[in-house]
Amino acid sequence: MSFHVVTIIIGIVLLKFVLLTAKYTGRTLAKPGKKEGAKRFNVNKLVKEDIYSCMRHPMHLGLFFAPLSIALIIGSPAFILIVAPVEMIFIILMIKLVEETEAIKKFGNDYIEYKKQVPMFNFK
Repeated sequence: MSFHVVTIIIGIVLLKFVLLTAKYTGRTLAKPGKKEGAKRFNVNKLVKEDIYSCMRHPMHLGLFFAPLSIALIIGSPAFILIVAPVEMIFIILMIKLVEETEAIKKFGNDYIEYKKQVPMFNFK
């Protein structure tokens, strides 16, 4: 089998994981995290249930793999080895510097305690 055929197969499987993760975590967030009258995607309650009891950023874990899945589907070695890893590092930095800072502002000590108990990502 050629290199690109293999990378396409792996990329499609990985992309499916990305999409399923986003779908599942979005639904989980919407249940307890949304109060009556809140705008779409505006979570105004710290969600610590379900998958959020295992890791703080499950949706971002899925999105973390999006650049790699697209790189694999495209099949470009430069994209796979250089561009995708740089984008993946950028995603982690954005979570750490922006997302977590905003969560601390929004939820205060509750988020700080949650952060101490639950890892950013968990591969178990």
